[in-house]
Amino acid sequence: MRDAVGGQLAIIAKLNVDDGVPGGFWLDESIQVARWLEADGNVDALELTAGSSLLNPMYLFTGDAPVREFAAQFPAPIRMAIQLTGNRFLRSYPY
Repeated sequence: MRDAVGGQLAIIAKLNVDDGVPGGFWLDESIQVARWLEADGNVDALELTAGSSLLNPMYLFTGDAPVREFAAQFPAPIRMAIQLTGNRFLRSYPY
């Protein structure tokens, strides 16, 4: 693929290799998808990731847990429950 000035563009696909959650993506499935992408020939590189930010506290390594913002994404009954109990599962970590 060429960009507007005639140079080459690299096409990179981000591929999660193991979600680590039930029903998520697993290594054997990731390997198959990587093979399909390679066979297609349109991807120059893969960026491999792993894990789920919902179950992985790495998302929260910036200080206070965003309980209010997280709760705001849900309907009213669930929102209230998250606001009341969110600090039990969305912990704060020192930055």
